[in-house]
Amino acid sequence: MQEELKLKPISLPVGLRFDPSDVVVNATYSDGAGVPAAKLEYEGQVWPTNPGFYPVKVAFYDEVSGKRVEEKTVVTV
Repeated sequence: MQEELKLKPISLPVGLRFDPSDVVVNATYSDGAGVPAAKLEYEGQVWPTNPGFYPVKVAFYDEVSGKRVEEKTVVTV
């Protein structure tokens, strides 16, 4: 089995609080176990009061395979 990190782009209404976990569809280690939310790392700033396009990167380290898994998506405000 292979590790997986699947993200989705989201649209956020102006003024609504951004929760980074909303972009994560699935995060799985190479042994098939789900990645705990606390093990996911997020990079990128989203300003919910300022309309625009904000890149967000999500990553985790798979201790089984020794790989760092990263994906990017976009949050539209």
